[in-house]
Amino acid sequence: MFLDVKQPHPKPPRNPAWIAAAILAVLSISVLGWFKFRGGDTEPLETVEVSKGIDSEPAPPEPPLEPVDIRTGEDAATFSLSPVTETSENQTTPGSVVPAAAPPKLELPTLRAAPTTVAPTPTTPPADHAATETVMSAPRVPGMLTSRMSGQGAAGAPSVDTSMPTPADSRASSATTTDRSAPDTTTTSSPPSPTIVSPPAPAPPTGRGVSRKVANLFEAQLALDRAGFSAGSIDGVYGGQTRLALLAFQQREQLAMSGRLDAETMSRLNLEGDAYATYRVTETDLKGLAPLPASWTGKAQQPRLVFASLLELIAEKHHASPKYIGRLNPQVNWTAVAAGTSIKVPAAARPAPREKAAFIRIRLSDRTVQAFDQKARIIAHYPCSIAAAFANRPQGALSVKVLVEDPNYTFDPKRFPNTIEGRTLVAKLIIPAGPNNPVGSAWIGLDKPGYGIHGTPDPESIGKTGSMGCFRLANWNARHLVKLAWIGMPVYVVR
Repeated sequence: MFLDVKQPHPKPPRNPAWIAAAILAVLSISVLGWFKFRGGDTEPLETVEVSKGIDSEPAPPEPPLEPVDIRTGEDAATFSLSPVTETSENQTTPGSVVPAAAPPKLELPTLRAAPTTVAPTPTTPPADHAATETVMSAPRVPGMLTSRMSGQGAAGAPSVDTSMPTPADSRASSATTTDRSAPDTTTTSSPPSPTIVSPPAPAPPTGRGVSRKVANLFEAQLALDRAGFSAGSIDGVYGGQTRLALLAFQQREQLAMSGRLDAETMSRLNLEGDAYATYRVTETDLKGLAPLPASWTGKAQQPRLVFASLLELIAEKHHASPKYIGRLNPQVNWTAVAAGTSIKVPAAARPAPREKAAFIRIRLSDRTVQAFDQKARIIAHYPCSIAAAFANRPQGALSVKVLVEDPNYTFDPKRFPNTIEGRTLVAKLIIPAGPNNPVGSAWIGLDKPGYGIHGTPDPESIGKTGSMGCFRLANWNARHLVKLAWIGMPVYVVR
């Protein structure tokens, strides 16, 4: 069954003669063209690149993309970009390549000027070389010379600042392979600088000036002591006074207050210089020793209450426990030490305070004395002894009335009724100054009569025994606090 579909236009009648003529014409043209091509008169048709146009020159080969090379001079910035064709000053057409002789001019940031320049970047950097700072946040590799845009050169281009100095002898002797295809844009007349140099060898640590993190509890006690946060006598042993010193330091540094030498606290405790030092015994040290009389009368008869032994002298000078000094020097016979003997000691020299404190706070429950600055930040911490009798412990707001370094002491028999001399003597005795004076090496008198903050001849007893009412410190801490204090300074005694 067929459908009768009506056509929009009637079909023309078929004419056999017309069809034959058309076929004959096509064959004639084909034969003539073939003969002409075989005879050399016809060339093959030209293949046309759409992006270039019929009348364009053949496209030059595309150069390989290269990393950014930041240099000085007029051609300071040469960047390899994706292929583009420069059709006008501000317009480009995708598809072809900018000639290498005319790199695009880019607007670079103007930063601070730098004094040095470097030569072109090597074609093949070593495998462990970090990429130069194409991205400004790229990490630097220790021992590598990296560059960063840091200022304008003579022609308005950024100069190059290096991350570490380049020695002149390294520039002269080091040989590197540079990019020969890139133009030499170095503007200085000095020899080309190598891209990779070794930093100068560091000088060996010699005393103060070389800072590092503490490595153990002894070094932590030493670093705390130097900073004015005393853990008592340095002995390398963790105890209650070390815990309180760590808490005070953590408070100042705004760390988690654990009272332990945790990783975060160790990262903030810097030890400058050597942890140990050598003390050489002198004739003056040996001649200055004298036994300490047991009676008040005997003490009053001495010209000065000096150290009773060389071990006591060395331990106090270096803020250490005598037992710890003995452990550091097991070969020393302390009863027969000659002048010139070398003694290993903690390097505990403490710098003098740079400013006065604003006020002092004494906390009876912790048995601590602390000094604060004008912003109520803690700047010093010391363990102390307090009155044995609760009734003799002052509380509330007091103030500093007198400051005395290396004081003498007045023995009043009426205040010592439980001693033989207190019951038999009538007149007061003046006890001479010295480290073994009853109030030690410093006296900070308070406005409450008979009360003060002072040193002691027995630093090992601090925090363990009670006083008659005053606040006792180790001699080295009393000398430190007296330099922070001032007449009229507020002193707050709290529970």
